[in-house]
Amino acid sequence: MGVVARLSLAEVRQRPGRLVVTALAVVASAAAVVWVVSGYDALSESMDEVGEAYHGRYGAWISVEEGGAPAPKLLELLRADPAITRVDAVQQLQVVVSGPAGTEPAGPWTPTVGDAYGGEGAYMDGDGSADRHDHERPPVLVGTDAPEPPRALVAGRWLGDAPGAVISDHLAERLGADVGTTLQVKVDQDELPVEVVGVVKEVIASTVIGETVSDLTGARDPRRGDGPAAGAVYVRPAELERLVGHALHTNLLCLELRHGADLAGLHARWSERLKPAASLLSLADLKTALSESASTKATRNQAYAATAVSLLAALFIIFAALSMGVTERARELAVLRAVGISRRQTAGLILAEALGLAGVGWLGGLAAGWLLLLVAASDAAVAHHASLGPAAVALSGVCAFVGSLAAAVLPAWHASQVDVVQTLAGRRAVSAWRWLPHSVVLGLALVSLTPLILRVLPLEDGLRAALAGASLITLCLGFLCLCPGLIWLVERVCGPALAALLGLPAPLLRAQLSANLARTVGTCTALTVGLGLFITIQVWGYSMLGPFLPGRWTPPGLVSIPTCIAVQELPDYAALPGVERVVPLLVEQPRLADDVTDMQQKGESVVRQNNVILLGCDPSGPALAGEHPLFALDFVQGSREEALAKLLQGRHVIVPDHFVRETGLGIGETFRLIPPTSPTVTVEYTIAGVVALPGWHFVTKNAGLRRRLPRAAALTFTSAEDLRRDFGLDPTRIDLLGFELAHPFTERELRDTLEPLAERANGNLSIMTPSAIDDSLRTRTDAILWGVSQLPLITLLVTSLGVINAIVASIRARRWELGVLRAIGVTRGGLVRLVLAEALLVGAVACALSLSLGLSASWAGVSLAQFISFFGGLAPPIVIPWAKILACTGGTLLLCLVAGVWPAIQIGRSDTLELLQAGRGSR
Repeated sequence: MGVVARLSLAEVRQRPGRLVVTALAVVASAAAVVWVVSGYDALSESMDEVGEAYHGRYGAWISVEEGGAPAPKLLELLRADPAITRVDAVQQLQVVVSGPAGTEPAGPWTPTVGDAYGGEGAYMDGDGSADRHDHERPPVLVGTDAPEPPRALVAGRWLGDAPGAVISDHLAERLGADVGTTLQVKVDQDELPVEVVGVVKEVIASTVIGETVSDLTGARDPRRGDGPAAGAVYVRPAELERLVGHALHTNLLCLELRHGADLAGLHARWSERLKPAASLLSLADLKTALSESASTKATRNQAYAATAVSLLAALFIIFAALSMGVTERARELAVLRAVGISRRQTAGLILAEALGLAGVGWLGGLAAGWLLLLVAASDAAVAHHASLGPAAVALSGVCAFVGSLAAAVLPAWHASQVDVVQTLAGRRAVSAWRWLPHSVVLGLALVSLTPLILRVLPLEDGLRAALAGASLITLCLGFLCLCPGLIWLVERVCGPALAALLGLPAPLLRAQLSANLARTVGTCTALTVGLGLFITIQVWGYSMLGPFLPGRWTPPGLVSIPTCIAVQELPDYAALPGVERVVPLLVEQPRLADDVTDMQQKGESVVRQNNVILLGCDPSGPALAGEHPLFALDFVQGSREEALAKLLQGRHVIVPDHFVRETGLGIGETFRLIPPTSPTVTVEYTIAGVVALPGWHFVTKNAGLRRRLPRAAALTFTSAEDLRRDFGLDPTRIDLLGFELAHPFTERELRDTLEPLAERANGNLSIMTPSAIDDSLRTRTDAILWGVSQLPLITLLVTSLGVINAIVASIRARRWELGVLRAIGVTRGGLVRLVLAEALLVGAVACALSLSLGLSASWAGVSLAQFISFFGGLAPPIVIPWAKILACTGGTLLLCLVAGVWPAIQIGRSDTLELLQAGRGSR
């Protein structure tokens, strides 16, 4: 065994506690990587299986848009294709299905109009609450002439010539149905019976697949689905016509392919011929798209982020532990150098210790992660994580070994540079505090780069985004350089207060942390990895939420019925209980004739779109005028009186402030619109005023204002007369009702109140109430941010183990000083409080560093999002969720306090003589 190996083992035997605590921290870091990355492993491994289960016996399908029903000649050509053995024509429509008495009907949820045109939202319950589970998606009535079932039969038989239906197994379970059960199928207002003759395996249609298929096909109508239906009720076309009351156009062609068919050739022959009325999608397309889908990328990025965070945590913990070892063993290392150990061997001793920690941490992390996965495998909600795959093993190894070696570089160099004569003579090295001014200046310079790039320097947007993204690294390095300054500040600001609180002499805490600066910096930085990331996520998340929350301008209720409302029905709505006033409104969504939002140049974003929503009303009526208008608009340019006067003149419009920022237009300037019914005509509108409309995105979505396209550049206000004249609207038509209520209604209460009139209009209500949007957005945001904050919190818990090492090392280095304190009258309790005070000071530095870094990084992230994300064009204010941040910082202080309990008890139990025997050279 070599000299380095023997010396490393001797160090382990002499100080086993440090090895255990540090190794536990690395184990926890590696286990966290295994836990997160295993989800990506499982997703990657199951991609082929999921795709094949989704297709069933079909290798491809053709999604046909409304009005694009395939002609008989096209079907003949498809059937004659050498790669295709069979083409089954399918008609699909969402319906409400009721099972035996006592079971809850399964039916479509109320989609927003934005959803109906391919909006970004998911299907919602009637009250706008959370999404349904994947296997509880709306049932789809499927008319098919296929001679065989698309998937394996579970019970009964496949469709024959006689009437009857075959349903999916999940839908059968949901409805309590089986072969022989009679179901009630409701289409619009008609409800007809159909007998179940068979049950088949259900399509695996997760949210990821649904989003992917929609993107590939470009399908817009959720009532029919974009591909093979989940929750299907299969019937023959004749039975479908009986249930629906009329024939449906074919909207899906399922293609059975020959074994070994050339998919590339199939695409080459048909993709262009089918456009624009239809699109071809194969199993290979789905697998490729799934691997590159937003959800898959998010899972992959989460795995990489977990590795990076855990690597940083392991790096700083091991760095602190090794630095402590070098400092404590300075005299020992000097003796070794004096008896002939080379500098290379001295550095190798530290590197060997780091590799030993990495090996123990990696193997322990794999074992701990595997046990976690076994426990999780019993829970269906996280069963997909139960896979210890290659990525989990590799990335956890990277975390352990790369982090350990990176952390060991500086301590190894310091160990090799130990001055033998100076150390053995007991002369102290020059204090590291002499570098404090230089460190602070460098830190401030690095931190200032980010705001300079984002707000000061005149740069092109693309270059600004690239430089700002890179500057986030310099931002973190800057705060690392500022850490010594924060330590100095906390010692002088918090030290006296903490001393008074614990009944200690203030001078004892004046240099408590700075006794070993490298050790304290490493420990505080390790804690900052978790706490700083948590604060960044929380502040960034809630700041980005701000522009989507409804503002004061939002009416108490907006109701849209797609079939429209006749003017003569207004008294009926006004007479409803709890309704004080009803204001009729018109809606149109024309395209912009010119690219005034720079969508073509800068790319699509939440406000860079090619259309706007025009909300028409009487400018002199209660919608905008009077002391208490329905829309209490806050004008940021111009005045209400001037704007309303211009609206009365005709072809004027009130626009939101973000539209002005994106287009560069102002009051008195014009933009052109294209009427949807007259695509060769343009209409010019002049800006009459500019208002702030926070939350307009979800107001337009939930109230059904997105009539023609899934997104819009802005919600604008104009005269109803202009809308009727310029866009050819029916004079008796009303698109939207604004409600002023006697008392606050929930969305459910308003829906129940309006349901009778909605049924009479044979339409689905789209209802918007500010409270429902606010509650829904906050609930979803809380859930999302909690999900992404778990890893930082776990990292914080892991790095708190490093505090134990730091305090133990601090005590060991000051044993003689602590013995002197005992000898001059400081009690055992006083020493215990002194150690606990050191732990709290470490926590205070970590909290100050994390708060500074978190606020700066979140501000940079919010600003950067305007250039590189779909949120470009928004200017959200910084929102700080103080309750959550204070709770986490308080928890950090508590963790540090708990970490100091065991070392404090140990030092409190030590005898005075034992402490003095360490001698002054113990440091």
